[in-house]
Amino acid sequence: MTRIHHLAGLALAAISALFLLAAPVAAQDEESMAPIKQIALDEARVARFADSFQQVSALFGEFDKEYEAGDADTVMDEVDYLAGNGEAVKAIEAKVKEAGFEGFEDWYDTAQSVMIARMWLTNPPSAEELDASEAEIQKMEGISDEEKQDLLASLAEARDQIETMKPTDENMAAVKPHLDKLEGVLGGTN
Repeated sequence: MTRIHHLAGLALAAISALFLLAAPVAAQDEESMAPIKQIALDEARVARFADSFQQVSALFGEFDKEYEAGDADTVMDEVDYLAGNGEAVKAIEAKVKEAGFEGFEDWYDTAQSVMIARMWLTNPPSAEELDASEAEIQKMEGISDEEKQDLLASLAEARDQIETMKPTDENMAAVKPHLDKLEGVLGGTN
Protein backbone atom coordinates (compact mmCIF):
# COMPACT_ATOMS: atom_id res chain seq x y z
CA MET A 1 0.00 0.00 0.00
CA THR A 2 1.38 3.41 -0.91
CA ARG A 3 1.79 6.20 1.61
CA ILE A 4 -1.03 8.20 0.00
CA HIS A 5 -3.40 5.27 0.23
CA HIS A 6 -2.48 4.74 3.87
CA LEU A 7 -2.98 8.41 4.74
CA ALA A 8 -6.23 8.60 2.84
CA GLY A 9 -7.45 5.47 4.57
CA LEU A 10 -6.69 6.93 7.97
CA ALA A 11 -8.35 10.23 7.18
CA LEU A 12 -11.48 8.67 5.79
CA ALA A 13 -11.85 5.95 8.41
CA ALA A 14 -14.07 8.22 10.46
CA ILE A 15 -16.71 8.15 7.76
CA SER A 16 -16.59 4.43 7.11
CA ALA A 17 -20.22 4.03 8.11
CA LEU A 18 -21.23 6.38 5.33
CA PHE A 19 -19.24 4.48 2.75
CA LEU A 20 -20.69 1.20 3.98
CA LEU A 21 -24.10 2.68 3.49
CA ALA A 22 -23.05 3.67 0.00
CA ALA A 23 -21.84 0.18 -0.95
CA PRO A 24 -24.95 -0.56 -3.02
CA VAL A 25 -24.06 2.43 -5.19
CA ALA A 26 -20.94 0.60 -6.36
CA ALA A 27 -22.92 -1.08 -9.12
CA GLN A 28 -24.10 2.29 -10.40
CA ASP A 29 -22.12 4.53 -12.73
CA GLU A 30 -19.79 6.58 -10.52
CA GLU A 31 -20.73 9.75 -12.39
CA SER A 32 -24.36 9.17 -11.48
CA MET A 33 -25.00 9.94 -7.86
CA ALA A 34 -28.69 9.10 -7.96
CA PRO A 35 -30.14 8.27 -4.58
CA ILE A 36 -30.00 4.63 -3.58
CA LYS A 37 -33.34 2.93 -4.13
CA GLN A 38 -35.13 2.20 -0.89
CA ILE A 39 -38.56 0.65 -0.60
CA ALA A 40 -41.12 0.96 2.18
CA LEU A 41 -40.58 -1.68 4.84
CA ASP A 42 -42.88 -3.12 7.44
CA GLU A 43 -42.04 -5.53 10.23
CA ALA A 44 -43.38 -8.55 8.32
CA ARG A 45 -41.15 -7.82 5.30
CA VAL A 46 -38.10 -7.33 7.53
CA ALA A 47 -38.84 -10.63 9.30
CA ARG A 48 -39.19 -12.42 5.93
CA PHE A 49 -35.85 -10.99 4.84
CA ALA A 50 -34.16 -12.12 8.06
CA ASP A 51 -35.75 -15.57 7.77
CA SER A 52 -34.70 -15.94 4.12
CA PHE A 53 -31.16 -14.69 4.51
CA GLN A 54 -29.59 -17.91 5.76
CA GLN A 55 -30.95 -19.86 2.78
CA VAL A 56 -29.76 -17.18 0.36
CA SER A 57 -26.35 -16.72 1.97
CA ALA A 58 -25.78 -20.48 1.79
CA LEU A 59 -25.54 -19.92 -1.98
CA PHE A 60 -22.88 -17.20 -1.72
CA GLY A 61 -19.97 -19.61 -1.36
CA GLU A 62 -21.30 -21.79 -4.16
CA PHE A 63 -21.13 -18.92 -6.66
CA ASP A 64 -18.21 -16.96 -5.19
CA LYS A 65 -15.29 -19.09 -4.06
CA GLU A 66 -13.70 -16.06 -2.35
CA TYR A 67 -16.75 -15.26 -0.20
CA GLU A 68 -16.08 -15.13 3.52
CA ALA A 69 -19.11 -15.13 5.81
CA GLY A 70 -19.23 -13.18 9.01
CA ASP A 71 -19.19 -9.51 8.06
CA ALA A 72 -22.65 -8.01 8.04
CA ASP A 73 -21.34 -4.87 6.41
CA THR A 74 -20.31 -6.68 3.21
CA VAL A 75 -23.63 -8.40 2.55
CA MET A 76 -24.75 -5.95 -0.13
CA ASP A 77 -21.32 -6.04 -1.77
CA GLU A 78 -21.73 -9.80 -2.15
CA VAL A 79 -25.32 -9.53 -3.39
CA ASP A 80 -24.24 -6.87 -5.91
CA TYR A 81 -21.42 -9.14 -7.09
CA LEU A 82 -23.75 -12.11 -7.53
CA ALA A 83 -26.39 -9.97 -9.27
CA GLY A 84 -24.11 -10.08 -12.32
CA ASN A 85 -24.20 -13.88 -12.40
CA GLY A 86 -27.35 -15.16 -14.10
CA GLU A 87 -27.01 -18.62 -12.59
CA ALA A 88 -26.65 -17.16 -9.08
CA VAL A 89 -29.65 -14.87 -9.57
CA LYS A 90 -31.75 -17.84 -10.71
CA ALA A 91 -30.73 -19.88 -7.65
CA ILE A 92 -31.32 -16.96 -5.27
CA GLU A 93 -34.66 -16.22 -6.90
CA ALA A 94 -35.85 -19.76 -6.23
CA LYS A 95 -34.99 -19.37 -2.53
CA VAL A 96 -36.57 -15.95 -2.11
CA LYS A 97 -39.77 -16.96 -3.87
CA GLU A 98 -40.08 -19.78 -1.32
CA ALA A 99 -39.84 -17.07 1.35
CA GLY A 100 -42.70 -15.06 -0.18
CA PHE A 101 -40.81 -12.49 -2.24
CA GLU A 102 -41.85 -11.79 -5.84
CA GLY A 103 -38.36 -12.55 -7.09
CA PHE A 104 -34.72 -11.53 -6.90
CA GLU A 105 -35.33 -7.82 -7.47
CA ASP A 106 -37.99 -7.64 -4.74
CA TRP A 107 -35.66 -9.43 -2.30
CA TYR A 108 -32.68 -7.27 -3.37
CA ASP A 109 -34.61 -4.02 -2.84
CA THR A 110 -35.73 -5.31 0.56
CA ALA A 111 -32.18 -6.33 1.49
CA GLN A 112 -30.81 -2.94 0.47
CA SER A 113 -33.49 -1.07 2.42
CA VAL A 114 -33.06 -3.26 5.50
CA MET A 115 -29.27 -2.93 5.44
CA ILE A 116 -29.39 0.86 5.13
CA ALA A 117 -31.89 1.20 7.98
CA ARG A 118 -29.84 -1.25 10.08
CA MET A 119 -26.67 0.74 9.52
CA TRP A 120 -28.41 4.01 10.27
CA LEU A 121 -29.75 2.61 13.54
CA THR A 122 -26.50 1.03 14.70
CA ASN A 123 -23.82 3.39 13.39
CA PRO A 124 -25.19 6.50 11.69
CA PRO A 125 -22.81 8.90 9.99
CA SER A 126 -22.29 12.09 11.96
CA ALA A 127 -21.31 15.62 11.04
CA GLU A 128 -18.67 15.57 13.79
CA GLU A 129 -16.91 12.58 12.20
CA LEU A 130 -17.00 14.28 8.81
CA ASP A 131 -15.62 17.50 10.30
CA ALA A 132 -12.82 15.54 12.01
CA SER A 133 -12.00 13.80 8.73
CA GLU A 134 -11.86 17.11 6.91
CA ALA A 135 -9.50 18.55 9.54
CA GLU A 136 -7.29 15.44 9.28
CA ILE A 137 -7.11 15.77 5.50
CA GLN A 138 -6.23 19.47 5.79
CA LYS A 139 -3.31 18.58 8.11
CA MET A 140 -1.93 15.78 5.91
CA GLU A 141 1.68 16.15 4.90
CA GLY A 142 3.50 14.38 2.13
CA ILE A 143 0.69 14.54 -0.39
CA SER A 144 0.21 17.00 -3.20
CA ASP A 145 -2.38 19.76 -3.12
CA GLU A 146 -4.18 17.96 -5.93
CA GLU A 147 -4.39 14.74 -3.91
CA LYS A 148 -5.60 16.70 -0.90
CA GLN A 149 -8.26 18.42 -3.01
CA ASP A 150 -9.39 15.04 -4.40
CA LEU A 151 -9.81 13.71 -0.86
CA LEU A 152 -11.72 16.82 0.21
CA ALA A 153 -13.95 16.54 -2.87
CA SER A 154 -14.73 12.91 -1.99
CA LEU A 155 -15.56 13.96 1.54
CA ALA A 156 -17.84 16.75 0.28
CA GLU A 157 -19.61 14.25 -1.95
CA ALA A 158 -20.08 11.96 1.05
CA ARG A 159 -21.62 14.84 3.02
CA ASP A 160 -24.06 15.48 0.19
CA GLN A 161 -25.08 11.83 0.09
CA ILE A 162 -25.95 11.54 3.78
CA GLU A 163 -29.45 12.97 3.52
CA THR A 164 -30.29 11.16 0.29
CA MET A 165 -29.37 7.84 1.89
CA LYS A 166 -31.15 8.37 5.18
CA PRO A 167 -33.96 5.82 5.53
CA THR A 168 -37.46 6.91 6.42
CA ASP A 169 -38.53 6.90 10.04
CA GLU A 170 -40.99 4.13 9.11
CA ASN A 171 -38.22 1.94 7.70
CA MET A 172 -36.10 2.43 10.80
CA ALA A 173 -39.11 1.62 13.00
CA ALA A 174 -39.72 -1.58 11.00
CA VAL A 175 -36.08 -2.70 11.30
CA LYS A 176 -35.43 -1.72 14.93
CA PRO A 177 -37.32 -4.65 16.58
CA HIS A 178 -35.35 -7.07 14.37
CA LEU A 179 -31.81 -5.75 14.98
CA ASP A 180 -30.74 -8.64 17.21
CA LYS A 181 -32.10 -11.22 14.78
CA LEU A 182 -30.47 -9.44 11.84
CA GLU A 183 -27.11 -9.35 13.59
CA GLY A 184 -27.43 -13.07 14.23
CA VAL A 185 -28.31 -14.08 10.68
CA LEU A 186 -25.99 -11.59 8.99
CA GLY A 187 -23.09 -12.80 11.07
CA GLY A 188 -21.57 -9.53 12.09
CA THR A 189 -21.67 -6.57 14.35
CA ASN A 190 -20.75 -2.94 14.03
